[in-house]
Amino acid sequence: MEPPIALRKLASNYNLPLECSDKKFFRKYNFKVTSTLRKKIEIGSHRINSTNPPVITDLRKLAKVNYDSVRKERWSINYYTNSIDTAADVINIIKNAGGDVWDIYWFPDNIGKNILIRKKSTKFKWGIKLKAGVDKDRIRVFADKNRDQLLLDKNTNSELYPKTNIDSYRRSFYSNQRPDTYNHTYYRFKDETLKNYFLFSFAESVVQETTYKLITEVENEQ
Repeated sequence: MEPPIALRKLASNYNLPLECSDKKFFRKYNFKVTSTLRKKIEIGSHRINSTNPPVITDLRKLAKVNYDSVRKERWSINYYTNSIDTAADVINIIKNAGGDVWDIYWFPDNIGKNILIRKKSTKFKWGIKLKAGVDKDRIRVFADKNRDQLLLDKNTNSELYPKTNIDSYRRSFYSNQRPDTYNHTYYRFKDETLKNYFLFSFAESVVQETTYKLITEVENEQ
């Protein structure tokens, strides 16, 4: 897969690496600009690093106008967008404030939000996420019956079978006493027919459906 020509030009202009993401960001955005921003400020006789609030405000205003998203954690700032022109604006804002831009991540625009790209093949090609509050016994009946066709992630397994995961059981005593799930749970399937049956059975609780595809499969479909 090749990134858009305009995106390659943007990355080249600023000497930034282009990284291909394995999924859309927040199931919505195709591009992510990663950066850090620190500014020396004085408090009494001490000098410390602090994120520059006006710049964060500017980025949030830009995100609001363009229906984008910005995430900040300490000095790290990630900006998510579907516009290459906006990505260029973000880079300029960060650099003009003395920050460092590290990478541009991209995901092909023509690939749907439910597709996750993998470099290696997997037997469990389909995934479904359920919201919290689903009856555990009901899920366990399905899981026990189809265990060889079903893959549970660590958190889901701990939620459904807490007494087989002693450390998790001790940490999450409250959630383990509940008859329904406390968090989102995630299930992967070998067989699409079984996945569809699960989807139909728990339709009212489904929050996300995912298909895992090899990068070669995606390239052949373009």
